[in-house]
Amino acid sequence: MNKELLRKKYIEIRKKIKEKDKKSITISQMIIQEEFYINAKVIAIYKSLKDEVDTSYLISDALSKGKVVLLPKVVGNDLQFLKYDLEDELIKNNFRVYEPINKDKYSNDKIDLYE
Repeated sequence: MNKELLRKKYIEIRKKIKEKDKKSITISQMIIQEEFYINAKVIAIYKSLKDEVDTSYLISDALSKGKVVLLPKVVGNDLQFLKYDLEDELIKNNFRVYEPINKDKYSNDKIDLYE
């Protein structure tokens, strides 16, 4: 099965998940209690779309604890990570992924945790 078909298949599966908000919070609470999260100072994470696990709880928690939150940005064939704060404007790229705009690139070797 090619990538396009797999993507469509899993989008349909995600759409059928019941109690997505409750499950997203449960997942976030589990992560927040883990040592790898507690010790991380710089976290790379995605800003979720409607049919995905909601990452807003994790992002808010990380920022409230003084962690640096990074979101991915596609630049050509590369994936860069840019610092994100709740008041920052985001745009959807060609892949429908939210990206920060006009932010500085963050070095990948400074990232403690990829979510």
